[in-house]
Amino acid sequence: MYNGDTHYLEELLQQHVIDIALLFLPVEGKQYEIVPLEEDPFVAVIPRQWEQRFPKDSISLEEVAAQDLLLVKRISGVGLYENILSHFHKSGLRPNVVLDCPDVSTILTFVATGMGMTVIPRSEIHQAYDGKFKVMTIREPFLRAKPAVVWTKDKYMSKAGRKLIEFLTSNGM
Repeated sequence: MYNGDTHYLEELLQQHVIDIALLFLPVEGKQYEIVPLEEDPFVAVIPRQWEQRFPKDSISLEEVAAQDLLLVKRISGVGLYENILSHFHKSGLRPNVVLDCPDVSTILTFVATGMGMTVIPRSEIHQAYDGKFKVMTIREPFLRAKPAVVWTKDKYMSKAGRKLIEFLTSNGM
């Protein structure tokens, strides 16, 4: 199993290292079969050390923009990073981005140490991080990530691969 940003997973598909990728849209190539899954809401993730400053379960975009922000950014192409910044700018806000990185695990590790906060799709938070930070909803309407199951068109797909696609798409992940 490989983990990485959309650009990296697309490269692995093109090199035939992997048969199927679960990633966030958009994808660059037209050579893919794409099955969109249920949209994923973005959440704000703050260090546990900040809980007294933010005691509620939700946070405003203005409050997010005023904090040191750590964002996931693709190695190449346009993705969630650019969409997040655009959303802030359309709201008249200039977020204080202090770090961008293609690896969500690295971002969450930095958040857990108190370096700053992040805005990511809820599905990116795994049990391994349980208790290391606080997850908050964003009060204003915000972006929703668009996950999808992606594979290369006209390429042989094993029975196991077809079963995995069927499972992922029938359960809405």
